[in-house]
Amino acid sequence: LIGARLTALENAFHEHVTDGGDMGSGTGVNISGDLRVRAEFNDVDAGVGVGALAAGSDEMIWHRTRIDMEKAVGDADVYVQLQHSGRFGDNPANTVANAAGVFVDNATNLHQVYTNVHFGEDGNTRDLQVGRFEMAYGDETLIGPVGWSNVGRTFDGLRYTSREAGDDFGWDLFYTNLTDDDGTLVPALNPGTAVSDDTFMGLNLTWDEVLDGGLNVFYYKRNADATVAAGDRLNTLGFNWNRRDDDWNYYVQYAQQSGDTSNTAGAPEYDGDMMRATVSYDYDEDKSIALDYHTYSGDDGTSADFEGFRPLYQTGHGILGLADVFSQDGSDQNADGIKESGIQDISLHFKWNQDQDSSWGLAYHMFTANEMPAGFDDDFGDEIDLTYSYQYSDDVGFDFGYAAYSAPSNAVIGDYNFGWITTNVKF
Repeated sequence: LIGARLTALENAFHEHVTDGGDMGSGTGVNISGDLRVRAEFNDVDAGVGVGALAAGSDEMIWHRTRIDMEKAVGDADVYVQLQHSGRFGDNPANTVANAAGVFVDNATNLHQVYTNVHFGEDGNTRDLQVGRFEMAYGDETLIGPVGWSNVGRTFDGLRYTSREAGDDFGWDLFYTNLTDDDGTLVPALNPGTAVSDDTFMGLNLTWDEVLDGGLNVFYYKRNADATVAAGDRLNTLGFNWNRRDDDWNYYVQYAQQSGDTSNTAGAPEYDGDMMRATVSYDYDEDKSIALDYHTYSGDDGTSADFEGFRPLYQTGHGILGLADVFSQDGSDQNADGIKESGIQDISLHFKWNQDQDSSWGLAYHMFTANEMPAGFDDDFGDEIDLTYSYQYSDDVGFDFGYAAYSAPSNAVIGDYNFGWITTNVKF
């Protein structure tokens, strides 16, 4: 009798809970997850000039666990993602917030929790997403979830997506509040904080066939928290386009910014811009080479408007080199103390897929400032990045990386070496 009761309970459990699988594949809850542990090693030489950083070296261990739960309920999907993260080891380089040997526990939280309601019929997409969710658009130079981060970035709000079956046009609209509450990142990839409750909204229009490629035209608006920056209203209008032509790949993105820096009479207005252009070529079946160009405008101080590009919510790691020395505004890298010099990055990338389980990457970056006062060099140094990835099994993978930044003579940060080893486990 007891055995029969246990069997009945077990069958009832499996009727309502299934492990893994795709959302909506069964009548129960699909449960999966991942564990990531990353060891980081870095050392930096002393910088010079205003705001110069001291020399130092550190070792850190970062850990992050995420549990995913999914369930289909009628015409809706429900998704919940729990997250626990933390770090231990030496203090991140050149910070004073914690002592060496620190242990930081970011606790367990709801990283994502949302409902996606499907209104479309006959293959049409009309989805309304409501709750807390990640967002990523284009190459994530403007909006991304910051996967490298130990905490990541999410947004609270709603997003509506529409595309008719067989049509090459689609669009989405979102209205959100930022939930960037992590102040532990070094460098600080997430611009928001718990007391900076930015409102962020946007519209994306997408065409599949424009000049034999895909085109996305976007408009994003960020309203800063009134308690932090009253009247700060930043508009970003632009496009990105990508095309694949046999072994050639092309990507172009441009964005122009406008809006008020505050509600004070006569306050400067935003007038920055950015551009990215990439061309890559696949050869010999398992190798590719790419030339990449980034430019983010700076402010020379001669105009009444603010001409420096203001970062939105980008996935920072790797956009301007894997050492993460630079932000998109080129802040504080020259000894004169100017924070808004802007930055250009010309880089050459090589990738080799050694076999189905392993791949290598090599990149060289050359950085220059867009705006510098007379008498100061616009050289921002260069960087070499080396990466290796190995997929041990379907559920276990390893990533290795090393980035060496060579600083110019006028930099507030000296030569910088950064290495990491990451273990990823899915379950």
